[in-house]
Amino acid sequence: MDQSPRPQHILCLHGGGTNEEIMRLQTAKLRLRLPEVRFHFLEGGVAAPAVDPAVAARFGGTRAGGA
Repeated sequence: MDQSPRPQHILCLHGGGTNEEIMRLQTAKLRLRLPEVRFHFLEGGVAAPAVDPAVAARFGGTRAGGA
C-alpha cells in the first residue's frame, strides 16, 4: 500500500469585482513558498464592475467572470 502523503489542496475564491487573474497575482508569493500544495482557482460566472479603483485602473473596469 502506498504510504506517500496525499497532496494538500487549496481552493482560491476571489471576491466581488475581481477575477482569477487577480487572485493568482495576489497569491503568487504564497504559491512559490508552497510548491507541494495544489492551488485551484475558480472564475465567477457573473461579470461585475471592479470595486476598487486601483483594480479597475490596472485590470480594466469589469471583472469576475467577464474578464
